[in-house]
Amino acid sequence: MLDSQQKNNLIDIGTELVTDKAAMRVVLNTAGINKTKIDLNGAPAEFWENTLDHVIAEKKINSFLNALVATYKNRTLQGILEEIEQSTFENINNHIRVLIAERKCVLFLGPEFLTCWDGSRTALFTTFFAEKLAGILTGQNTYYDKKETSNLSYMINRYESNPNRLRGETGIEAEEIYLSGSVVTNYYEQFFKLNFPLIINTNPDTVIPDNHPNDCLAGHYDQSNAAYVFDPDEWPDDKTIVYNIFGSFKSPTSLLFTEKQAVNFARKAYERQPEIPKKIREIVSENHALFVGFDFTDWHFKILFDVLDLKHRQGNYAIVSARERVSEQNKEYYRKHYNLKFSEGTLNSFLNDIKQRP
Repeated sequence: MLDSQQKNNLIDIGTELVTDKAAMRVVLNTAGINKTKIDLNGAPAEFWENTLDHVIAEKKINSFLNALVATYKNRTLQGILEEIEQSTFENINNHIRVLIAERKCVLFLGPEFLTCWDGSRTALFTTFFAEKLAGILTGQNTYYDKKETSNLSYMINRYESNPNRLRGETGIEAEEIYLSGSVVTNYYEQFFKLNFPLIINTNPDTVIPDNHPNDCLAGHYDQSNAAYVFDPDEWPDDKTIVYNIFGSFKSPTSLLFTEKQAVNFARKAYERQPEIPKKIREIVSENHALFVGFDFTDWHFKILFDVLDLKHRQGNYAIVSARERVSEQNKEYYRKHYNLKFSEGTLNSFLNDIKQRP
């Protein structure tokens, strides 16, 4: 699959090499691609775009590029072909598998990783929480925009607009959902077994530490309590550290759910009031990153990159499914500015691929 930048580069170099439709027919014949379904009329840029759209749709881009390289022996074309081959689902996952096996990868769990089952449906924890707050507000005759019921940040702001709310009460409401036993834990167990040196959890849950108290060290960031110190320095390097960077249910006042709280978190983290532990920062800076369960239009992702300085690294990876619908424009932005590669597929397919490879 070509990203938009690769497509633009290919058209730029291609229109210099293949300038008429007769030459393009030769390349298509060499690649074994049916040229009758491609409009080769118009200027070179037009028939190049038509050709690329067709070969991409037919999943024959590699055959097409191999034919181009064989015909024109162009180094730029060869580089584009190698880049595309390296960015396939299989090759990206193979690289991630090697990094995980060597414990050179930090796992980041996003808001969409935490899901719940209420007996009739599975949904995001944030969805259940927002709906619970909506029910409370309705019962108290407090106004909220019904169109914003799924917007947790908005619903929390409306909930906390009541001057009688106690500090930490929002976190307690969230914890009640968590303690109801409705959290889906299957993926937690599978990812934990991969033995990451560090798991950065943007959710407040303690699923992994609760299930594996002797195999991991748990801590969290608490912007409400500068006196709280999490010190993982003496923890063995062969064991996993689980760090809830946006707070934990262990301390309801530490929880971070809204954009306003996120801004405050970033400021305090920069000012080291309190400080994110040095060992956490060192592990992050020395390893690759794997992002699971993130909405790349949400604030969680960008806040993490800024606070943990993840932009200038060897490589970052994200697992995204077709359901998440990350636009090609967004992908290009994150590739360019965050050095992020995308592995497209479900969590099941990713885990199966990782486990089945030698």
